[in-house]
Amino acid sequence: GKSTLLNALAGGAIAQASFTRPTTRDPVVYFHHDVKSDRLDPALRVCRLAQHDRPGLEQKIIVDTPDIDSNDLSNRDKLLALLPVADIVLYVGSQEKYHDRLGWDVFKQQRQRRAFAFVLNKWDRCNTGESGVRPDDDLLADLKAEGFDNPLLFRTTAQLWLEASQKY
Repeated sequence: GKSTLLNALAGGAIAQASFTRPTTRDPVVYFHHDVKSDRLDPALRVCRLAQHDRPGLEQKIIVDTPDIDSNDLSNRDKLLALLPVADIVLYVGSQEKYHDRLGWDVFKQQRQRRAFAFVLNKWDRCNTGESGVRPDDDLLADLKAEGFDNPLLFRTTAQLWLEASQKY
């Protein structure tokens, strides 16, 4: 999900993506070529660096991190080490794991320190669960219960978006 989303934004294979988990073991920092790598935060400089020249992303640095719920604790440590340098965290989930306990706990701990936006990826596979509630409606209800008046939620299918961009 997360790596495929970065690849879709980049229009190509920047981060290793796979159907098996965990795929991302080392964070990937995607940044504009006008930004000098020695000007990046030291926490970002130890990651794999990938420069781009994409219009619209000049002032953005996007970091693909390991999963928070990985069984490999070093993956979780890598993600937690990068959170302090984030201005905005895209909390990427899918219909199967948008409300993963570890991720939700980190979100609740960090929400006062940084902005969050939420992405439900693999939207083409979404349907109502056993409760009859769509995952996006369920997530929005949970966020509102946590005190968000108007949480920002994106619904996407990054794999289809990536495949379409590679046809041209």
